[in-house]
Amino acid sequence: EAHISRQVEVKAGDVFTVALDSNATTGFSWTEQAKIADGNILKQTEHAYVAPRANDGTKPVAGMSGIEEWWFTAGQAGTTTGTMSYSRSWEGSEKVVRTFVLTVIVK
Repeated sequence: EAHISRQVEVKAGDVFTVALDSNATTGFSWTEQAKIADGNILKQTEHAYVAPRANDGTKPVAGMSGIEEWWFTAGQAGTTTGTMSYSRSWEGSEKVVRTFVLTVIVK
């Protein structure tokens, strides 16, 4: 899907991860820092690219897609969104090929 929207309901203080397919060998990547509408409700704590591994788990496999992961912590009660974009950074934001919008409801 080019434009993905999901919703999650969590409790204040909960920590959760979002994982999206990514293929760094194509030059495409997701934005490292999610655009969070309200930082009091949601905080990003980490981001990492996880390269694909051979079946035996010993070495990366060139050309296969891996995943990008973001770790978030829920803050105060409320609703906010976090948005990530998938593009080639040197092509500029007008060349975004995929977006992911997460609506987070903190109880």
